[in-house]
Amino acid sequence: MVIQLLQTVPDWIFDPAAAEIDKINWGAISDPTRRSQAFVSSTAVHIRVHKTPGIWPTTIEEWSEVVDCIDQRLNIKAYPDTVKLMNWVAKQVAGIQLGRVMIVRLEAGGSVGLHTDTGKYFKVHSRFHVPIKTNHTVLFGNEHVIQDHMPARTLCRLNNLEPHRLQNNGNDYRIHVIVDVACPGGNQIF
Repeated sequence: MVIQLLQTVPDWIFDPAAAEIDKINWGAISDPTRRSQAFVSSTAVHIRVHKTPGIWPTTIEEWSEVVDCIDQRLNIKAYPDTVKLMNWVAKQVAGIQLGRVMIVRLEAGGSVGLHTDTGKYFKVHSRFHVPIKTNHTVLFGNEHVIQDHMPARTLCRLNNLEPHRLQNNGNDYRIHVIVDVACPGGNQIF
């Protein structure tokens, strides 16, 4: 199992965040230096990012070794309802501390190849998703099968310490809010 469905996000927290995210001009996000080579068919708006010494990590391994996060004040001001959603996620999972938070769009036909999230960052931070816009053909899997789906409006946990991958087999893009949270006991395989 690659994903764990935790609970439905209440309308009062989901709807304002979804309306805010719906206003993002994805075409204006074009900085190729901020696009991970690991996720070439996706685009992200980063609300909390790593403190980096003047570099932008390009691989999963590089991302995982940078632990400290900072709030991007401009984005927090631009996305107050999404910030409420990320804080709600942290509360639901008894979070100790927020890590990275991203709004990620994966294009139709896009994929994230098989990988395992490694490094000291992911020993501490668990990865949670809230699908904002999706379709039933957006599937997660491991090295053998790809069959798990994260339904819209559902708080989901990703088993990112095991090999996993993602494929958008639909005809439209999907958008997830991804929230990394340090939880009691660290990041554990479920």
